[in-house]
Amino acid sequence: MIKTFKPLNTIKTQKQGEINLNNDRIKQLDGGTTSSRPAMNIAAVMPDYDQKMAAIDQKNLDEKNELTEKNALNNQLISAIDSKIAQLENEKKSNPANSDAINKDIQTLQNIKSQKQGEVNANNERIKQLDGGVTATRSAITISSIMPDYDQKMAAIEKKNLDEKNELTEKNALNNQLISAIDSKIAQLENEKNQILQMQMRLIKTFKLYKISNLRNKERSMQTMNVSNNLTVV
Repeated sequence: MIKTFKPLNTIKTQKQGEINLNNDRIKQLDGGTTSSRPAMNIAAVMPDYDQKMAAIDQKNLDEKNELTEKNALNNQLISAIDSKIAQLENEKKSNPANSDAINKDIQTLQNIKSQKQGEVNANNERIKQLDGGVTATRSAITISSIMPDYDQKMAAIEKKNLDEKNELTEKNALNNQLISAIDSKIAQLENEKNQILQMQMRLIKTFKLYKISNLRNKERSMQTMNVSNNLTVV
């Protein structure tokens, strides 16, 4: 159960990070800082990522093939991130005065890469379970398992061709919806965990009472036998 919470908290942290970066960029735009670097995000590295992820969701594939296709797409994104980081490192060498802003972009990309690599790893674990015939185990926790239409909605925002501020605002609204859905899921899992613990405690208590009762019955039986033996001797 604890392992189930970890991917949820990881997704929540990553999306909250995206919201914070977008809010920083919106403040820049409101302050007239339109010449500064645009927010670094998945769309800046792989513009059609959300559309491709949404397309996979719409295929209605079996679980293994869906996870396999999502892993392939995420690996493409990770490769694109590595290329972008290399490009930014070169930019930093040629423009050292802008190192702070460039380092911030690199860190953002590293965070996205870590989150996506985590999704790939979790999907691979689930694929191993499916290959081993373990179909009753919980499916890997992903964004689509919490909010099935998230990728479609994000792709729809990308297709609107909004100005930067409105696009970031709509993406923040969607990510806040996702975070709320994650919080609800965590609360549901906490309740489920508590119910399991309560059931385990009841079973332990029942077993303990059974053992006590069984021991007392044996003691009574021994006492009866001793009385009977004493009467026989007399």
